[in-house]
Amino acid sequence: MVLRLLTSRPDRRALGRLEIAVFIVLLPLAVYLWSAPGLAERALSRASLRDLIRTSQQQPDNPRVFYYLGLRYQQLGDMEQANAAFSRAAQLRVDDEKSWLAWAETSASIGKDEDALQILKMFLQTHPRSAPAHYALAQLYQQNGAYKRALEEARAATQANAQDPDVWRMVGEEALRAGVPEEAESALRRAVELRPADWRNQTGLGNALVERKQSEAALVCFREAVRLAPQEAVAHLCLGRALLMAAHSDSEVEAARQSLLQALALQPEMVPAYLLLGQSYARQQRWPEARRILEQTERLAPREADVAFALSGVYRHTGDTARARQEARRFQLLSTYALQKYDLIVRVQHLPNDLGIRLELARLCKAHGDYSDARYYYRSILARAPNSATAQRELAALEAQYAQESHPARLLSSASMTPMPSVTALLQDADNLFAQGDLEAAKKAYLGVLTRDRHSARAYQGVGLILNAQGKVEDALLFLEHATRLAPDLPQAQYTLAQRYREAGFADEAARRMNLVVRAAPDNAAYWYELGMDYGDADSAKAEQAYQRAVTLVPENAAYRLDLADRQTDNSRFADAEANYRRAVALAPDNADALSRLGGFLLSVRPTKARQQEARRLLERAEALAPSNEYVWYSLGRLAMQEGNAKQAVAYFERVVAQYPDIADAWYALSRAYWRLGLSARAEQADARSRQLRRDYLERVHTQELIRLRPEDPALHLKLAHLCAKKGENAKAILEYRLCLQYAPQNQAAHQELTALMAALKARRQLPSLSLLSNMVTAMAHAR
Repeated sequence: MVLRLLTSRPDRRALGRLEIAVFIVLLPLAVYLWSAPGLAERALSRASLRDLIRTSQQQPDNPRVFYYLGLRYQQLGDMEQANAAFSRAAQLRVDDEKSWLAWAETSASIGKDEDALQILKMFLQTHPRSAPAHYALAQLYQQNGAYKRALEEARAATQANAQDPDVWRMVGEEALRAGVPEEAESALRRAVELRPADWRNQTGLGNALVERKQSEAALVCFREAVRLAPQEAVAHLCLGRALLMAAHSDSEVEAARQSLLQALALQPEMVPAYLLLGQSYARQQRWPEARRILEQTERLAPREADVAFALSGVYRHTGDTARARQEARRFQLLSTYALQKYDLIVRVQHLPNDLGIRLELARLCKAHGDYSDARYYYRSILARAPNSATAQRELAALEAQYAQESHPARLLSSASMTPMPSVTALLQDADNLFAQGDLEAAKKAYLGVLTRDRHSARAYQGVGLILNAQGKVEDALLFLEHATRLAPDLPQAQYTLAQRYREAGFADEAARRMNLVVRAAPDNAAYWYELGMDYGDADSAKAEQAYQRAVTLVPENAAYRLDLADRQTDNSRFADAEANYRRAVALAPDNADALSRLGGFLLSVRPTKARQQEARRLLERAEALAPSNEYVWYSLGRLAMQEGNAKQAVAYFERVVAQYPDIADAWYALSRAYWRLGLSARAEQADARSRQLRRDYLERVHTQELIRLRPEDPALHLKLAHLCAKKGENAKAILEYRLCLQYAPQNQAAHQELTALMAALKARRQLPSLSLLSNMVTAMAHAR
């Protein structure tokens, strides 16, 4: 009955009217309850700093009040107060991702990178699937040069959120830096797929494709980036750089130049574009234009090592040797600063609480005009020791002088945290540097970021070149060898290594390296010239070919023509040789070397009376210019012999052998002069000395040829060690002993001789670096 009464029709209508009445009464309350949090948030977001401070005092446990208070302080530039407010908000609400990220961001901005790392790690312990926290941590690792960890965190961010193209772009960039171009390409393709209209994704993919030697596909990406963002200078810069790298004709170089000019039209002080523009003119041997552009670039960026390196090359090609040496010295100084800075940054990372290291780093940056970084490191000291009088005083002086310069933002946003890869006195290898869009930060880290990147061949090359310029040859060898194992086609690394092996007496190894160099950079005349020097007497035909290529590329270089003429003479190509000698003298009429070599040639090939007279004029002029030139003495001695004046010839030849006792030709010529004077005993001694030197030389050449055929034969290495030690080539002798022992560890004779040689050298303080020699042996064995 009760049930029936409740469900009767009249009662149901009454109940419905009651429900409507209740709904009407409660609707405003429901709307208020639903909208109140949003209204409160909007009110807080619009509140003034004074109102937020008052509210925080009234509601000390309200995390949203402290979050917006932090935002307001941040907007006003008071990062210390912002950091304190965000810290309070995060601790009041442990699940508030935005508060934790903002807390980490402001910690980094005031120099507390270690605190920022711990904040993010702490949040990830309870929220391991937070993609923004992984991404922010990746950016912070990237900022501090921990690139491997940055890649790991970026990968974790993609696992937490596979739909964020920015995260995929970071994975691609870091994988590229880590030497994993396949993963880089895959990640950047994903970024393009998710956001194809983002020009940064297109340039990033283009950079990965360049690394994978897919230049045509890379150009498609760069052109698409330009289409998407025609007002972005970086897009034009990347396209111009890629076009220049792929250019084989003047028209292609010109197309690259137009892209670079467009980049400069959009951003007139873009240093990388100026540098590439100067290099484009150098590619065409348009030296005046290259010089003008690069000098302008140096005025814009006086602390850029690559600019100094490029200018040094241009001055060298134009014959301005004084300025070439000056720029080479500038490059060494700038490179040395970059490495010193890197070393201190690494020490700061290992000892974050050692304020002495931070002070040393700040002072180093200040001394080299790197004022923004100097300011940053001074502030990082004061963040840890607010009462440091030294840091306060030096920072105040710095800011008083350079108040107009602001500290680069060190926030956890993609625009400010993503570091830019750089270049070290080589070719155009800064692909990722320009893809981020923050060129000013990249400019300030032009060398430092690259030297911190230990996961790419180009970075190893850069550090190696800097170490080499600093005189740290042993460390340089390790870096450069590793770079060339990762990427054998790095021309500057191979070139520098070739120089080191040449100095140690390993012309074969130097020639092997230089062959790789000219393959990678076939239009560099200096590289071909060095290759010709390495072939030398051992392969005169190949030496001539290499010198000819250098002369073809730079026909106005007198030194190239002289060495080409020498090899043509050796190969009985006398007409060509004479033409090149004469052209060299025309190019350098006051060069004693050119004058004496033409004079010596005239005495050797068809020495008619007229040619002897011409030779005398040339040699006397050379002697006036270079009174101590041994080849001038030797040639004047030969001229005296041809004129029948053996006494004068003896005087010249004796000067030569006294200063250079290992020249077989000079001893032979001296023996002939002694015979003419009837000094038979002296003649026989000089002739014996000449024959012994020739025998030793031929035996060395023959042994080296056999080693090429049987590189693991310990007996051959031992024999060459004997010959090198006899000649005084101590470094090479030690290397050959060590190679012998590498293949025959039980060879007691080699052990004893090596020990005796090293003891004698040590006693005379002439012992070369054993670790350097050991590294050379290991590297050559690895190459073989």
